[in-house]
Amino acid sequence: MLNEKNNWYHNSQSSPELVQEAALKDWKNLVGAVALIFSGLTLYEVSEKTGLPTTQIEQALNTKEIVDTVKSNQGETVQPAPVEEKIKSPTVLDFGAIRKILRLHEVSGEKRIVNIGGESIDIRKVYPDPIYGMKVPTIGVGYNLNRSEARSEIEALGLNYDMIRDGRQILSDDQVNTLYDNDIAKSILIARKFINNFNELPTDAKTVLVDMAFNLGETRLRKFKKMQKALEENNFKEAAVQMKDSEWYGQVGERSKRLVDMMNAVQPIPQEVELLEPPPLKQDYIQ
Repeated sequence: MLNEKNNWYHNSQSSPELVQEAALKDWKNLVGAVALIFSGLTLYEVSEKTGLPTTQIEQALNTKEIVDTVKSNQGETVQPAPVEEKIKSPTVLDFGAIRKILRLHEVSGEKRIVNIGGESIDIRKVYPDPIYGMKVPTIGVGYNLNRSEARSEIEALGLNYDMIRDGRQILSDDQVNTLYDNDIAKSILIARKFINNFNELPTDAKTVLVDMAFNLGETRLRKFKKMQKALEENNFKEAAVQMKDSEWYGQVGERSKRLVDMMNAVQPIPQEVELLEPPPLKQDYIQ
């Protein structure tokens, strides 16, 4: 289960032998994480592969003993990839950055109690969609329980879909994050399919598209044909005009205004860009 690792560490506190074993396991995990950084992966990619937080990986990169261990295994000539440069590059869309930027109404990936329509809502429990009400029962960060795959994805978390839907069961914080990260991964795929030149777009234009894909889904996003054409012509100001000239613009409040402003400010970047590959869906790893 998702909390199995935490329980193991909690139980280890009662036994010196287990404490030592836990420390050794941590050390090996950090050495492995740094080795992946040396191989050229980004902080987020390594975090996804190892389950370690990016802050802990960064600390490991600054720990001489760990770096020396990796070098001794791989050879002194090996140097770590420029991780920070990769993440901050204006042509690379970083999944971690997208996760912080995405918003659904007043719901972010970090908040659990939010204000929707003047009411205080706990997003771990089913709540009404701000536009369609309980016709679209929602949970987590804008997760629509009417979607075709909802039952299988909810049950993959070890939950009862019917009990979630009628409010008798709630999500844990980890389960909220799993659904959220899966939706972001899907949104990246939708945005990439939306226009042919997605990988050549500047970061902010990519970010706006992923945000819209997250909010609208593939079917509704594909209705923005004039915006699609403008983006394929690298005409970002016209894309912003087409975003504003839509029913969506008036439905999502400040979110749409922020995205239009972002698109208006985009400047073409005549550089070669790296391909954006979405991370694997987390539910694949749930036992």
